[in-house]
Amino acid sequence: MAPDEKTQDEPIMDGATEAKAQEKLDGGQDQARADAKRDATLDARVREVGGDQAGDDPDSD
Repeated sequence: MAPDEKTQDEPIMDGATEAKAQEKLDGGQDQARADAKRDATLDARVREVGGDQAGDDPDSD
C-alpha cells in the first residue's frame, strides 16, 4: 500500500468530523477527568490490596 493511499473511505464514528472546536475541547476535558478518576480509584485499590509493604519482607535488613 502506498503511503498516501487512504485506508478507509469515511470516519469510523458518525459525526467524527462534525464536532466544533469547543465540542472537541469539552470532550477532551471530560475524558481527562474520567481518566483521572479511574487512575485515582485504581491507585486506591492497589494500596488497599498491597498495603504498606515497608518492613514486611523478612529477607530485608
